[in-house]
Amino acid sequence: DNSIDTGNEVLNTVLRDKSLYCSMNDINWMCAAHGEQLNFMNPLDLVCIIGNALDNAIESVKKLPNPEQRLIHVSAMRQKDFLRIRVENCYSGELRFVDGMPTTTKRDARYHGYGLKSIQSIANSYGGSATIDTKDGWFELRLLLPVPKEKKGEAAEKRDERTKA
Repeated sequence: DNSIDTGNEVLNTVLRDKSLYCSMNDINWMCAAHGEQLNFMNPLDLVCIIGNALDNAIESVKKLPNPEQRLIHVSAMRQKDFLRIRVENCYSGELRFVDGMPTTTKRDARYHGYGLKSIQSIANSYGGSATIDTKDGWFELRLLLPVPKEKKGEAAEKRDERTKA
């Protein structure tokens, strides 16, 4: 869907790609993202977080036999001095956790399970956290990242740069 405009072009690109895949694979998804709030993030970190989170969610819901359960919810918004990112999806089966993160469900674990570890590592590098909760068939990945404070005059400089363009 080319109409996705969150205010962050990197996020838009990832969401357009995943949206197209979902529509082609009978997966319903809802996104409420204020992408401009993610502009402080390194673009590669943003792609890694959102891309891995959505890849995991898509892989999980594709296994569900009931099309009505193939749901993914994505949100990204600021709450006071923090950025809150949530990716939720339905799932079935048993999940095992080690150190707060689920272990891979794939047969050959040697080459899998790195996506969530990467997400957690990136969240930690920003001074934030990544947590996972599961309840009643819902999987929820939550990231909480502190938003860097703008230095005095920085906001005015950014406004000036935008008006020149």
